[in-house]
Amino acid sequence: PDSICLAKIVGRRECRRCGDGFNLAHVEDGVWYQRRTWCSCGESRATEEDWIRREDDTMEIAQRRIKDFHKETAPVVSYFERRGVLKRFVPYRGMEDMDVLEALISELL
Repeated sequence: PDSICLAKIVGRRECRRCGDGFNLAHVEDGVWYQRRTWCSCGESRATEEDWIRREDDTMEIAQRRIKDFHKETAPVVSYFERRGVLKRFVPYRGMEDMDVLEALISELL
């Protein structure tokens, strides 16, 4: 859902010390479980002073990007749906579902 995408976009950060990307948003809503992530420095050593937030990771800009995404991808989705070849995957657990996605792709190749 868009609300989860927005939370994850607005929660993105980068650590000045180690350079890792991580996400402050913790989503737990019904079947959705996407935990907060930390950089290599770890939660106990991470401070807001060490975090970089992209200037365009605001709620207003993220909402506009998601609206544009739906508008621009709708024709592509329709094209593949009409041909019966569209595959959908929902990462309910975020990055923790990437092994499931990899297995599904391997089956199709």
